[in-house]
Amino acid sequence: MQRRRRRRHLRIGVRMALCGIGLALVSVACRALLPLAAPSAPPANLLMLLPCVGTTHAAEALAASAQAAYNPMLKVYNAQNGKLETQTLEAYVLCVVTGEVPASFGDEAIKAQAVAARTLAAYKMRALGGKGCSKHPEADVCTDSGHCQAYAANTDNARLGALAAATAGEVITYGGKPIQVFYHSTSGGQTEDVQNVFSAQLPYLISVPSAGEEASPRFSGEVTVPRKRFIQKINDAHPKARLKDATLEASVTIAKRNASGRVAMVTLGSDSATGIEMRKLFGLNSANFTIQVTARQVVFRTIGFGHGVGMSQVGANAMAASGVDYRAILAHYYTDTTLQRLAP
Repeated sequence: MQRRRRRRHLRIGVRMALCGIGLALVSVACRALLPLAAPSAPPANLLMLLPCVGTTHAAEALAASAQAAYNPMLKVYNAQNGKLETQTLEAYVLCVVTGEVPASFGDEAIKAQAVAARTLAAYKMRALGGKGCSKHPEADVCTDSGHCQAYAANTDNARLGALAAATAGEVITYGGKPIQVFYHSTSGGQTEDVQNVFSAQLPYLISVPSAGEEASPRFSGEVTVPRKRFIQKINDAHPKARLKDATLEASVTIAKRNASGRVAMVTLGSDSATGIEMRKLFGLNSANFTIQVTARQVVFRTIGFGHGVGMSQVGANAMAASGVDYRAILAHYYTDTTLQRLAP
């Protein structure tokens, strides 16, 4: 009799345990489909072992199997060796974070960069409905910093790995879809509206203040061009300008600025050029500049570094230093967006 009771109790205990495991699995599956609230970080030790492209893939395969629900594979064109390579999204994000921002940045700024980098990749990934890399059609993204994102081929910084892992799977969304991400080094105090740079109207990429950037080494800059060289470059690029040395001072003026302070249009004799054109032509740090014509040279003085659209990396670091977390940083620079976790 006692043996039968013990057996019955044992069977009941086993059934209860199995039910508990089943409920836990259902709970995990459901959470993967819900909008992001305050997610707990995945095991940081897994992502800290992730290698970047070009290194051993053993640890990466382990992490991919453990995080397959939000860590899909993507094709990366490696501009350094000209090869098409495959790696997990999270491994790629860690390489971008390492290449894009200094390790000295604050924790929350690094997390914000990780989410921005992941969102850019997710937006482009064909497996997630994207169009891939326009420069290298066979790839989802490339490692050309001038086209997709900066990229460090190898990293052993455990802190960066842990911070990127703390945001694993998170992307910035608008209308339930990953947004088209832009970010830059230093805004100079005010970011730029995307339509003034990329001729696109995106409601989440408008001009916003970006305080605390004054200490950045790229906050201000100066480019000096010999007077004759300036005239030659302008006349070559804009023959209708017909600039002449005798009347140069009166022929070059800033005609219009955007609300962000960046130059919209420059009058050049009988022609004109946009601020973006002038930036490219003379290698200026930004389109927020002044022009001074002297007896021997033309001096450009710039504020900020980069196109100015989206998150300012230096501004994000300033916000982090003041105690703002990465979610609030991203909400500031990407208007009316929400964070969600990728799901298959």
